[in-house]
Amino acid sequence: MNIKSLLEEKFSNKNYYENRKIVFWIDNKNSFKEEFENIEIENVNKIILHQNNFFTIKYIIEVEKPEENFLVYVNDFDLYSKENWLLDIFLYSEVFYADKISLVINELNLSQNLRSFVDRNEKFFRSKERVSNLMSLKEEFSSEFDLAVGMISVLSNLKTIDFEEAMRKILSEESNSENELLKKILKFINEEDFWNVLKEHFGYTGEKDLSLFLYYLFITDLSKQINPEFLKDYESHISNKKTNNIIVFLNHWRSSESKELYKELSSKIQNDLNLDRYFKNISCSFDEIKNAETFRFFDEIIIDEILSSIDSGYYDFKKFTDIIKTRKEKFWYNDFFETYEGLYYYLKMLEFEKRTEIFFDSFEEGFEKYIKLYYKMDFYYRKFYFNFNSKPNSHLNKFVEKVENIYSKFTDDLNDMWDKHLSKLNGDWDIKGIKQQQNLFSNYISNEKKTAVIFSDALRYEVGVELSEKLKELPGTVKTDAILSVLPSITSLGMAALMPKVDENMPKNEFKIKKDKVYVNNTDVLDFKRRANLIESNNDIKVFRYNDYRNLSKNDKRDASKGKKYILIYHNTVDEVGDNAKSEDSVFEACKKAIDELYNLVKDLKNNLSISHIVITADHGFIYQSSNLNKLDKLEKLNINQLILNKRFILSDENINAEYVHKFSLSYIDNPNLWVYIPKGNLKFKIQGSGFKYVHGGATPQEVIIPLIEYYASRNNEKAKYVEIELLNQERKITNNSYILRFFQKDAVSDKFLSSTYKVYFEDKNGNIISEIIEITADLSDTDNSKRVIEKRIIFKNNIYGRINGVLIIENQNTKIKNPYNYEINIAFPDEF
Repeated sequence: MNIKSLLEEKFSNKNYYENRKIVFWIDNKNSFKEEFENIEIENVNKIILHQNNFFTIKYIIEVEKPEENFLVYVNDFDLYSKENWLLDIFLYSEVFYADKISLVINELNLSQNLRSFVDRNEKFFRSKERVSNLMSLKEEFSSEFDLAVGMISVLSNLKTIDFEEAMRKILSEESNSENELLKKILKFINEEDFWNVLKEHFGYTGEKDLSLFLYYLFITDLSKQINPEFLKDYESHISNKKTNNIIVFLNHWRSSESKELYKELSSKIQNDLNLDRYFKNISCSFDEIKNAETFRFFDEIIIDEILSSIDSGYYDFKKFTDIIKTRKEKFWYNDFFETYEGLYYYLKMLEFEKRTEIFFDSFEEGFEKYIKLYYKMDFYYRKFYFNFNSKPNSHLNKFVEKVENIYSKFTDDLNDMWDKHLSKLNGDWDIKGIKQQQNLFSNYISNEKKTAVIFSDALRYEVGVELSEKLKELPGTVKTDAILSVLPSITSLGMAALMPKVDENMPKNEFKIKKDKVYVNNTDVLDFKRRANLIESNNDIKVFRYNDYRNLSKNDKRDASKGKKYILIYHNTVDEVGDNAKSEDSVFEACKKAIDELYNLVKDLKNNLSISHIVITADHGFIYQSSNLNKLDKLEKLNINQLILNKRFILSDENINAEYVHKFSLSYIDNPNLWVYIPKGNLKFKIQGSGFKYVHGGATPQEVIIPLIEYYASRNNEKAKYVEIELLNQERKITNNSYILRFFQKDAVSDKFLSSTYKVYFEDKNGNIISEIIEITADLSDTDNSKRVIEKRIIFKNNIYGRINGVLIIENQNTKIKNPYNYEINIAFPDEF
């Protein structure tokens, strides 16, 4: 914009109380006199002030032409002097400068109070591009701090003014050998002005060294998370000013896309100051540091302290799990996710061992207790090893042996009691009062509605329970039950037993075992294709392999299942991995994969085929234990005719009595001339070959109790809901820069309500975040309402002055729904923590 345009703009922008405009053009160096003389502005009178025409000008302006506009040119005269007869006019007029600095001030619409700042930073304003970029960021800069932040944002190549992001970019380069961005900024911004920005916003008055500044930020932040007495050796790095801005800045950094740079710098500072070694040598309990999240090493200390407490015989399970829950909401949790999860399930195993008695008076009672309680130990054990295998580390290694000892004792105790009642069955596996696998279609699946049935190989009961919990995320209802598999608990027999009736002229399928093959209605069903063809001889049924179904297009799936009453899908993920000696140690990872695949399969059947009733079950379960098999766990083979020899059973046509085995007749599935011999407990027959950790075929609860899951899709799209939190604070006024928020978790976590995670923060009217971002995990399952109250303290930035309108945002991370609450924020002492 040229000088004439700037002047025209000044004269055209009259204030509401002005009926004319008087502008004093000050040109101390007499550089623009010729330009003044050549400028003509419509309806503006021009006058040049001399040493001897003060009275004349005053008379013309105030008497002769009291309603006309004037441009008064002044050269080398102090208009604030007492000798200035025009002082009164000058004070209610406007000033115009035409030097480079003045042009910048006019172009950016800056106050004259910023003239000296612009002059000091003249290098920045030499570039039209930088000035243009600065103008595009903000309409008005009201202070030196404001303007400096805008300039830093421009030099940091930001598209908006974002002081926090600019500082993150500057500080992140401290991990490099040269901080190129800082060099660039100090080339165009006066060094004192740059450090004044850090002083004004963060209270920093130390040496002009970004490394020391980083120590200052991180140690101050830490001092507000733990007892500052622990930081006596680091007092020189702790601020008592602008602490809220420091806390909020680092909190936002940990929540930003550049969180990995935070980790890098945090690690550097930790090493520079020997913080981890320092804290490991002072006496502080995990309870005193449970809220620390500035540095990573605190999680290591907490984990070690919990383990040391357990080693010393101190078992406070609630305290330990509460601390893990607290850490779950902290920044470094994901770095230790597998460790904390593994530790959590180790604690659950310990708690189970301390509080659970393995006892039942009958097989039926044992069955019921397993599906309601005892299965949890198998679940905890699997989840521990899933996390251990995902990320092996020194922490989890410390209690692997203890996990094995706890689980071995559990399985021994359970098997002793289970074997006692197996013996009382007298070889009869047709147990009244317990749902049988071979009766699935005749007793448990209605022919009134289209149904999909998924047979997942080796999906043992506890895995099925976890799948059921995940299915509750879908619209509809989920029922979880258990059925008893056939013996021996193997795929060929289990899959045959699960087949629907294929001949309407027969009361049920004819089931025969000849040597190592299983026949249904005289057809060998060990081979999948022959089994599928036999089943599909019933025109109401369509059979798929899981992988084949998954690879079909939506239209092909619909075409293939059109007009069918039953869709049968055979899924094999767990057994495929477990039954291979080379991969058996990955069976728990396969369980997780199976859960995800089955969940997505149910979603697909519901959404793409509109099937509202879906059943999931298995052919058998499995035993897996990570520790190497002891020689004492192996049993000599029986000296009988062996139709099938397996680590966990022998199928024979000879009927003998033998020690250390259970004998069952297969008459319950119409094979009265066959018997299965099963080692007691988890003993295994000595046979050639590797792969002894993952086995099935026997009669332990883990092998023969299998899930029966029914999913009913809801027409009105009802599904288990994520629990909601309700703000309890009634007063909507904040007068302090830290504030306690109180929430009520409206429902207990249950089958109908899932745990949820929330982010909570305050915004100003322009959507700028003015507080910490805090995380809330709503996972309380207590039915007592008074025990579902959650309190969180939130901290505001220091630069909130006067009364403003703020908005509390409660954002559900699961549903992405934001709930706003209007607040009046009037903090009298913004610098007070």
